[in-house]
Parts: sequence; structure tokens; C-alpha cells
Amino acid sequence: MRRQIIRTLTLFILVAFGLAVSTSAQSTGTIKVNIPFEFAFGGHLFPAGEYVLVQPEQHTLQLRDANGRTTAQAFTQGIESSAAAPATTLKFNVSEGQHDLVEVWREQDSSGQRLYPVKTQKTAKHLSTGASEPSQP
Repeated sequence: MRRQIIRTLTLFILVAFGLAVSTSAQSTGTIKVNIPFEFAFGGHLFPAGEYVLVQPEQHTLQLRDANGRTTAQAFTQGIESSAAAPATTLKFNVSEGQHDLVEVWREQDSSGQRLYPVKTQKTAKHLSTGASEPSQP
């Protein structure tokens, strides 16, 4: 009798764990986007191109390249709107010609994600051309 109770409890725990994992996997959504300009995400600059945004867990957003490799990660906070977004939307702040991804909204969802601001690491153009950086006194 005791063995049967232990087996039943073990089975129940495994089923509950399986449901929790599948629920978590279903909530992880992906957004495929084609961004036509250079942009900043998670403190890094990225060239125009095709990307995938993934939310692997609450308050985290990953940027993946066209090959599915994670290239950057950012922390987010949830934001709410009074109406559901009519379409999936990425919002950028533009300052001095630089586009910073600041919000992500999914179609038919009244909640979105705001990215925490991070200072972007700019790669100097003279480094990419092979010129040496001038020394500072």
C-alpha cells in the first residue's frame, strides 16, 4: 500500500512538472523581424538585417541572428496599454542618427516589454579600417 502511494505521488509530481515545463515553453514566443537600419540592442550595435526576438523568461529578451544564434540579451520590464496592439511593433528612439530599440509589442496583446536603457558600445570606424587609435596624453 505504501509503495502504491509513493508511486502515485511520484507520478503526480512528474506530471505536474511536465505541465509546468510545457506551459513555460508555450509562453516563450518569437518575433521574426527585418530591421532596415543599424540599431542598438543590449548595449551593442547591429547592422540592418533579419533577426529573431525571443523572450526565454520573464524580463529577458534575446536577439538572435538569421542563423538562430543569440547575439545579445537585454533586461526588460513589463508595460501595459489600454488596448491590444493591432500589429507586432518594435519602437525605437532615434538620437543623433542612432536607433535604439526601446519597446516590443506583440499583436493582439495589451502588454509589451520596455528594454532597460544600456550605454551602447560604439565601435570606432578607424578600428575597422585598420588604422591605429590616436594616443591620449
